[in-house]
Amino acid sequence: PLASGATGLEPWVATTNNLISILMIIGFTALYSTTGGLRSVIATDTVQFSIAMVGTLVYAIIVIIQSGGVGQIVESLIDLYGATFASQTLSFSPNTFEAFMPFLIIISLQWFFERNSDGTGYFAQRMMACRSDRDAKIAAFTFTWLQIFLRSLIWLVIGVGLLVVYPFDPVTASGEDFVAGRELLFATGIKDLLPPGIRGLMLTGMLAALASTIDTHLTWGASYWSNDLYLRIVNRAWLKREPSNKEQVIIARLSNVVILTIALII
Repeated sequence: PLASGATGLEPWVATTNNLISILMIIGFTALYSTTGGLRSVIATDTVQFSIAMVGTLVYAIIVIIQSGGVGQIVESLIDLYGATFASQTLSFSPNTFEAFMPFLIIISLQWFFERNSDGTGYFAQRMMACRSDRDAKIAAFTFTWLQIFLRSLIWLVIGVGLLVVYPFDPVTASGEDFVAGRELLFATGIKDLLPPGIRGLMLTGMLAALASTIDTHLTWGASYWSNDLYLRIVNRAWLKREPSNKEQVIIARLSNVVILTIALII
């Protein structure tokens, strides 16, 4: 099992530890999301993202060092997997033939397959919470550059470096167990390569990513429950009244609890 592979514990012990840890993270995240609202979520997300980025950057640097440096990574990929695989792995962009069909799909069908193609509810929520249109544009640009480009670039370095640190035989590379084992290497590299302090920082960043996902969806869902359901439908459409701001805040906080309860049941 993946849970025991990275920790060295028995599967039932690792699974129990994971369950307890996840429940504690969920409880703490729900507490500050419910009491602090979107402002506290954005503040904690900023800190959590910074920790995760610093830890990931240090991880990438250590992987490069363990691989013998950037130049050695290229030579090792060629020696281990052949020139064709190395060229495909390290190429910044595909050749014309390989790029044509994906490009055609992106242009014609992205709106159908990719939910993020026109933005998301929680992304729009943060943009509309900015002080001005200019601040919203700056926030959107900063988020896109850091989250999509920079973070993915660092991950690519780690992924390529781990191919050298933990090589495999392409001839026998098949099956679900092989895929699961390779996916586990990100955590295995953290356990094997990082010193205790950096390992703790990286673990904190990964747990912060979980907390960020939880608080984002809680505040996003609460906005629908309080604004669309309670304010527009229950009050304005059915009861023909205008609720106070305090009343809406209470409903939003209760919505957090209800949404989390439903999620745990499911």
